[in-house]
Amino acid sequence: MSKDEIILDRVWALLSRYCTDSIVAQFREHIKQMHKSESELLETASQRGVEKEAEENVFDRIQLEIVLQQCEHHLPKKENLGLLLEIGNLCADYGDHQRAEGLYTKAQNAATRKAGFAFQAGRAFLHRAELCIRQAQWTEALKCLKEGKKHFTRTKNQRGIGQVENHLGVYFAEQGDLKQAAQHFKKALAIFERTNQTEELSTILMDLGILSNIAGDWEEALRNYQRALPEFEKTGSVHRLAELHHNMGMTLLAKRDFTSAIGQFDESLNYSTQMHYEHLEGMAFLGKATAYARAGDHPLAMAFANRALNAFRHVRDQLSVADSYKVKGIVQRDLKNLDVAELYFETSIRLNEQYKNPLSLGESYYELGILHSARNKTKEAAEAFRQSVHLFRRVGARHELAAARQMLTQLKA
Repeated sequence: MSKDEIILDRVWALLSRYCTDSIVAQFREHIKQMHKSESELLETASQRGVEKEAEENVFDRIQLEIVLQQCEHHLPKKENLGLLLEIGNLCADYGDHQRAEGLYTKAQNAATRKAGFAFQAGRAFLHRAELCIRQAQWTEALKCLKEGKKHFTRTKNQRGIGQVENHLGVYFAEQGDLKQAAQHFKKALAIFERTNQTEELSTILMDLGILSNIAGDWEEALRNYQRALPEFEKTGSVHRLAELHHNMGMTLLAKRDFTSAIGQFDESLNYSTQMHYEHLEGMAFLGKATAYARAGDHPLAMAFANRALNAFRHVRDQLSVADSYKVKGIVQRDLKNLDVAELYFETSIRLNEQYKNPLSLGESYYELGILHSARNKTKEAAEAFRQSVHLFRRVGARHELAAARQMLTQLKA
């Protein structure tokens, strides 16, 4: 099944929760008639020499647009807004970010036009903020989070406020401000403990694990992940399980336990491919590529890096594209293709600068420093390592900072 077919299949399942059986049956019959008529017309056009387009993919998109329009006509506003947000979440999960953003924006605009829909407005702003964070649209993400919190506060919705605090933590963590991130995660944790939101509590534990991993406290990170795991298994949250196993893999990778890390990335891939979550598939491929690159298995590293790149380009995740280029640069450097490696590192650096990710930027400068060192370009190597020291210190990446300082010391010796 194509991505559009999967989304549409799940949309039909959603409709049964929002619409009566008779309305759903009516929708299906109209769609069936439309498909039959248009397929016959397209077949006739094909026989007359007009090349066929991928009409099934086009028709899947048309179906969704028509269903959304009909739901707006048949459903009360509150239910229609809920449906819009759920379909937006489906599109976001499957990497159709452009359509997800359009649905969130539509819900956001509709909910803010009239009084009485503050909760729905808060949800729309929150989901849109999450999407903006994935795409490194930092200004818009922060704006949406502030708006979302305002609407949740108006309705005294503690769960919504906690979710905004959690996303604020992710927002600051992605930009390297671990202190601010921890403050927001702890606020969210307190809210979820008070309101007994067990799945959200586990999500916070996972996010705190990510901070511990960046700070180099790997055992604490693994403890947090293990505490989060039972709740995700209990609820059957495939998306969260895919994220959690990926994060465990990243910590094991930092510990240089490559075999165990690859096992965790495979677990993540198992969950993400069940639901065709392309972004999470890409993250698992990238994790495996990094592990194989560090272990010196260059063919597998390159193969998985390319698979990751394909996924990230589809979902427009430029920061992960930058990380993929960094891994490809490591492989090319190890193979002594130094000019090619330098191009990859420089491209990774430019993307990380553009989308403001200090940790990944520091890593790319560090790898570039190693390359310059191999070419006996001491001045250029020292400058790259100084940049990485500055960035690792800024984000509190303790182990990476020690490694960069050691490289600088060796250059001076």
